[in-house]
Amino acid sequence: MKTCKQCNQEKDIESFHRNYNWKDGRHPICGECRNTNKKVQDAAYRERNRESIRVGLARWRSQNDRKPSDAKYRETHRDECNQRTYSNRAMREQYFVEEVDRKIVFNRDKGICHLCKDDNPCDPNDWHLDHILPVSKGGFHCYDNVAVSHSSCNLKKGNKILSRQVGIVSMSN
Repeated sequence: MKTCKQCNQEKDIESFHRNYNWKDGRHPICGECRNTNKKVQDAAYRERNRESIRVGLARWRSQNDRKPSDAKYRETHRDECNQRTYSNRAMREQYFVEEVDRKIVFNRDKGICHLCKDDNPCDPNDWHLDHILPVSKGGFHCYDNVAVSHSSCNLKKGNKILSRQVGIVSMSN
């Protein structure tokens, strides 16, 4: 047990940050008090320097117009953002991701939805890249496992595996 120099409360030793400059190897002020102090100091700094912070942010934004979190950027760079999403998921889940160009897949499938096989091709600006074997079920993000689909068809399918898609013969009567 140790007493905090600021709030004068006796607290468990783990409540104090490590600091080997002190005799007992712990900071004299508990973590809760230090965090409160930091918030107050940060707020005071932001208040004192409001204008310079605003100018600095404006300068940064003008120099860094590519913001992937920005909705306008995502809309105009849809393929790039989707590819980044797949790559990040692949690193997290540790599976293979091939860089798939949506235009190549659309041309390969001639814009025909592989789920409904409708004669009406997909709109080139509004279609989904469907994973035949869903990524969540162990499928890879590669040319062999993706196909064009209407957004409505793909959303209906979800992450289901359709037997006719992967060549599995149904044993039902």
